[in-house]
Amino acid sequence: MTEPGVPASDTSTDAAPDPDGAGRDRPRVAADPVTRAPADPPRPKLPRPDIDADGPVVPASTAESPAVGDGAAKAVDAVALALALQTQMATSAASAVSTAAVAPAPAVAADATAGAVAVPRIGPPTSTSATASSRPAPPAPPAVASEAASGGGTRRRRSDDSAFWRFGFPLAILALTLAIPVLVLAGRKTVLQSTDGKVLTEVSDPTAAGWTALTEPTPTMLLVQTDAAGKPNGLTVMALTGDGAGGMIFLPMTTILDLPDIGKLPLSAVYDKAGIEGLQKAVEGVLGAGMGEVRVVSPQDWADLVAPVGSVSFVNPDDVTVADANGQRTVLFPKGPLTLEPKDVATYLGTTSPGENDLNRLERQKPFWDAWLRKVGASNDPNVVPGEVDSGLGRFVRALAASRVEMSPLPVQSAGIPGSTSLVYVPVKDQVSSLVARLVPFPIGAPPGSRPRVRLLDGTGKLDHGLKAAPLIVEGGGQVDQIGNAPAFNQPTTTFTYYDEAQRPAVEKLRAAVGVGDIVKGATAGSAVDVTVVLGADYLAQPERGLTPVSTMPLGTATTTIVGVKGG
Repeated sequence: MTEPGVPASDTSTDAAPDPDGAGRDRPRVAADPVTRAPADPPRPKLPRPDIDADGPVVPASTAESPAVGDGAAKAVDAVALALALQTQMATSAASAVSTAAVAPAPAVAADATAGAVAVPRIGPPTSTSATASSRPAPPAPPAVASEAASGGGTRRRRSDDSAFWRFGFPLAILALTLAIPVLVLAGRKTVLQSTDGKVLTEVSDPTAAGWTALTEPTPTMLLVQTDAAGKPNGLTVMALTGDGAGGMIFLPMTTILDLPDIGKLPLSAVYDKAGIEGLQKAVEGVLGAGMGEVRVVSPQDWADLVAPVGSVSFVNPDDVTVADANGQRTVLFPKGPLTLEPKDVATYLGTTSPGENDLNRLERQKPFWDAWLRKVGASNDPNVVPGEVDSGLGRFVRALAASRVEMSPLPVQSAGIPGSTSLVYVPVKDQVSSLVARLVPFPIGAPPGSRPRVRLLDGTGKLDHGLKAAPLIVEGGGQVDQIGNAPAFNQPTTTFTYYDEAQRPAVEKLRAAVGVGDIVKGATAGSAVDVTVVLGADYLAQPERGLTPVSTMPLGTATTTIVGVKGG
């Protein structure tokens, strides 16, 4: 999308407003670069010897005089031409790039008394006492000469140019500015309606065939909790699912992920190698969903965040203990009813008791979050969460406080490290996909391109624009970018139309998740999506399919070899 008013030779690429305002990055198409050769510099005009210094043209017949004859006239012409060439060469040497200024021909005037032709002067006068009338005219730029010859036409052109820049150009900019909303709307229509290379007629009635709409990505935030030294010791993903519902996923810091060119590495070691940005990418890779925002919370931040509601009371499921150098244990937070002061929140959430499973620590976080969100939701204080209101952590905490919230640890399988008693955790992919589909129904694929973009259409008129099948599409690895109605209802069979053969395996996973349908290779790639799914009567007739159940406890054990962690 090139911005209105940008010249075609502008090769810069700007970030496009999202057609629907959802905040999703969509690439703009920059204008093809145009190579413009520099214009040739104006060629200097040779002055004509028959133009008098005062402007009038002297006819050739009057150049002859009975007193001087043909020889004198030719001598005057030769001298004038020599002066012109001399001036041209001097000017060209002074400026090779700018327009050369050429001196007009010296005066060729008839002597009023003797009737002889005056010989022109070559060069400046030798005496400073010479009068102005005896000095040769200064060199004039070509425009002046042209103006003299054309009777002031250049002045008129300059006046016209000035009028354009004063009135015409601002009006043109105003017209382009007013056209921007129209261009954005046209782009949105194209994105919504483009299918198999065709543009369909826009339909404004949501109940009619052919109606489509862009989906808004589910808002997500990664909350990174750190210790006093600034090292992460807790990861929480928050999602505003919609319709008064939200979700939270707690990830163990010892979750193992397989990184290209690195191998298997726990999340805690990812931070040591790549910092917060690398940690974000790692979490996105585990979930297969992008994080819209990231917030790092220090121990002091926790105290400030919770301070407006005061102490938080809940039932602590386990003793939280620490051990000194001699192995002597001290209970910091006893099991049972607990009242937690704001200054102690970070210690409670970040402490793992000696020999404790990291999942136990995550289970302790759930009652704290539940109690804090309840107090936030019941408060009338507009500053109940310090800082942001409509963005950032303030937005998420306030929204979750007013919603039904599902909290779950990441579905994992425990794994032992050879030569160590420590445990790490391997994500259970199908259950992770199911959890993400439930809590993040409209994810953005991470890394970009990892999820096929899907247009999901109701071909029966009874499936609420395909929304009922959206979680299945997401669980199958898809990214639902558009929903709506098929061009015609009464579709007997569900179809999965794809355009790039490289997408075939992903489409087969989508078909398996939905449970019915035919896979069809389209002739022309769609401009906005990778796959178009039209739900037919066969999908409507089958028993309702649910998402894969998610377990909050480790599913069995395994042994793994990891990089970056020493046993013992």
